[in-house]
Amino acid sequence: MKKEVVLKIINDAKKIMISLDPETIEELEMEIEIILKHFDRVKKINTKNVEPMFFVDETPIENIRNGNEIENIDREIILKNAPSKKNNFITITKVVSND
Repeated sequence: MKKEVVLKIINDAKKIMISLDPETIEELEMEIEIILKHFDRVKKINTKNVEPMFFVDETPIENIRNGNEIENIDREIILKNAPSKKNNFITITKVVSND
């Protein structure tokens, strides 16, 4: 399982054009080993008689902000200041490969 996780990380890194050197890959393998051991410990926790929770903290929330409308900036002003645009959209340099 550890090797599968490391290979997935390496593959995902390539997709976003990040190269990982062998030293970094070795560090990742050690960290993943530790993480997987922690998950194995969590899996052993008996949750048989535990009620499911929808939120980690089910304390009532009393200070929710008001739904005040905020001022929107006009699209034309934004596009006017954009360094690169196409068809009313701001364009950026590609950061993810198609592999």
